[in-house]
Amino acid sequence: MKLKKLSTATAFAAALLASSSAFAVAITPTVSFNPGATLNTTGLSTYTTSGAQMAGMTVTAYFSGGSSETVIWAAGANPAGAATGTAWSLGFAGVTTFSPSWELLTSANLTNSITRVVIDGRTGDTIFDTILDPETTPGSARGTAFSSVDGPAGLNVAATYMNQVALNGTVYGDLFTVLDIGFSAVTGAAGGLGANSSLIFTADTDNTAIQGDLNPIPEPATMALLGLGLLGLGFMRRRA
Repeated sequence: MKLKKLSTATAFAAALLASSSAFAVAITPTVSFNPGATLNTTGLSTYTTSGAQMAGMTVTAYFSGGSSETVIWAAGANPAGAATGTAWSLGFAGVTTFSPSWELLTSANLTNSITRVVIDGRTGDTIFDTILDPETTPGSARGTAFSSVDGPAGLNVAATYMNQVALNGTVYGDLFTVLDIGFSAVTGAAGGLGANSSLIFTADTDNTAIQGDLNPIPEPATMALLGLGLLGLGFMRRRA
């Protein structure tokens, strides 16, 4: 895996936009949810997240040749932000992610199609909010799951939200730290987002109130083992 860190969003995203194909159709995605690992936060600072406020997220693109590339989301000219890779970029230029649109772009130099993109918001203190009505997690307001997708004809898109987020120990079911987007041909055959292409979508995000405030909650089995260990330690001390 190749890791690239960018301090600022570059003009490459604009170049990709100029070169991307204008021939796009509405795509109905498949959206699923996988609780995965549970992380906890003590509060949300805002539910009107811009592209710039998501700086620090990691975005990994997987290619048909079997390789992958991970880049860091960087703040550009406010309110924009982007993650720029080799012949591809993912960016958001709007004021709030509650409205469209994210854009995944590829240039003519892309040699292997993109089969999957994984956005991990944890490193950018960013959380995906997936439920529209009613407000679910207190302070999260309305959310929007992966939707309003436009892309090349013949492309099948499947999105999975992973790693649920609890607020002060309570899981409400609407917040996740990872959005995993997979591509295939509508025929069911292998496929992906090729060169000179554009994929537009909506996916709402929030931010934590405190930087670095997304911490794993131990699994019940881990807690049970920890409890047994402490019990054994106490027994040994009493015997001593």
